Amino acid sequence: MYKTLSILADMAQRIFFSLGIMCKLIHRVKTLFIQQLYKRTALVLSIMFCIGIVAGLWNTHLLSSKLIKSKVLQNASHYAQTIQAARTLYSEVATRAKTVEGITITHDYKNIEGG
Repeated sequence: MYKTLSILADMAQRIFFSLGIMCKLIHRVKTLFIQQLYKRTALVLSIMFCIGIVAGLWNTHLLSSKLIKSKVLQNASHYAQTIQAARTLYSEVATRAKTVEGITITHDYKNIEGG
């Protein structure tokens, strides 16, 4: 039992030691990164500006493509309504013309006399 506790204590000590080394390493890397960031402020601002421009252009592209899709659907709906109205108007005119004597309603009006 004592040997097991000793092994566990040794493992815990190694883990904490390696965690301490990792924390120190992370702190060094973070400090080095921040120092380099302060030294190259213009570069960082330029990169952030470019990222902002790309994000704005991407957003504009998405919005314009959505607008184009919605306008296409809206125009298709208007064209369908216009065609339906034209068919209705043609049907009404053709029905009235059917009652006139001497006129035959046909699709082959060029070959049929009185068509």
